[in-house]
Amino acid sequence: MLLTLALLLRIAAVLSVGRPWSPDGWFEWVRPVSDSVGYMALSEDLSDGRMDEPSFRTPGYPLFLLATGTTETASPATILAQQLVSLCTALLIWGTVSRLGFSGGGFAALYYMMLPSDIVSAARILPDNLLAATAALAGYLLVRGLTAGEGRGCLLWSYLSGFAVSAATLVKPASLYAAPVVLVPLLLFGGAHRRSVRAGAAALLLVASISGPSAWRAVNRASFGLDAISTQAAFEPMGRVAILSGRVSREEFRSTWADSLLGTMTRDDGTIDWAARDRLFRSIMMEELAREPLRVLIPHVIAWPRIISSNVGSVLFYWGLPASPPRPVSIMCRLLVILYNLLPVAGIGLALLKGRDRPGVRIALMLGLLTWGYTSVILGPLAAAGTRYWLLAYWAVTVAGAAGLDLLLRRRSASRPVPDGVP
Repeated sequence: MLLTLALLLRIAAVLSVGRPWSPDGWFEWVRPVSDSVGYMALSEDLSDGRMDEPSFRTPGYPLFLLATGTTETASPATILAQQLVSLCTALLIWGTVSRLGFSGGGFAALYYMMLPSDIVSAARILPDNLLAATAALAGYLLVRGLTAGEGRGCLLWSYLSGFAVSAATLVKPASLYAAPVVLVPLLLFGGAHRRSVRAGAAALLLVASISGPSAWRAVNRASFGLDAISTQAAFEPMGRVAILSGRVSREEFRSTWADSLLGTMTRDDGTIDWAARDRLFRSIMMEELAREPLRVLIPHVIAWPRIISSNVGSVLFYWGLPASPPRPVSIMCRLLVILYNLLPVAGIGLALLKGRDRPGVRIALMLGLLTWGYTSVILGPLAAAGTRYWLLAYWAVTVAGAAGLDLLLRRRSASRPVPDGVP
């Protein structure tokens, strides 16, 4: 019931504040950014059933946009569909919490439905909302495998989990290495099945997880000579490392430096030699990483606290309030958002202190902490660029936090006095 009310509240905000019947008001509320334009461009490119040029983006989210009517402009159907995607993520969190033997799954699901970063992301033409849902599906299926009574169940559910990771990677490549870094360790060290079963399940999961990205890479290679899942695959890591190492400033990279590199990779007929381009980008990345390893690596290791960051301006704007309120109001709102974001982190702390020896708690903590750490390393300096990036981890952190909530609920139940006459 409360989940339904939360969904209706979000839909009401889309209709009343977003005003989809007013083109100017709707455009201002949805706020397409440069990333949005790239996803909509690929959606339009795919609308005739084929891709005319290699893309900076992977096809998962553009296909979702195409299915919900967004190509050149942001369709209200897309934003409304993303509210349902958030509901699916919340239900998957509930299911995962229940499979682990915890009470309070409904509270965890409701918490996620009212999570500020997801609320704002679901109102933008950006893939993070859908990425969270596919990642949560992978986690739910894996937990089904870990808690299956028979080895065959573990193998089947782990295999399906790998396909969910594959889908998540096609939505956004940030999840590309989630299978070996997060899910395989969970299988090998978190389950109670025989070692041979867990090893087989891990192998099946890994094979399934690369199926989609490998297929799309083959399409790019056959169509454009691009041996990657997108033109971003070599470009973004190179740019990130070059900026962090001090070789080039962010402004120089965006304005002239990257384009000057591309100019050397253009053939006589005006087309780009993608293989030569990617080789050059990778060599620059490795050269700068070897030259300034600490300057590059440290920002990726220390990004994890930013998961509680506040996006208070975007949240206020979403609800139709001034995005830049008076300073005291802004500080108070920021503190409230940070405290809300801290709730599952506090649950994780409680579970670590009081309940980590229980099998379900151990699996939840591994899932939450490994996903949190993985996302932190993947994001690095991008962790400060927007709270939406943390949605890859927040569903798992919410599951792990529910372990602490379960401990509180069990203590409360145990402390209740037993009425006279009750055995």
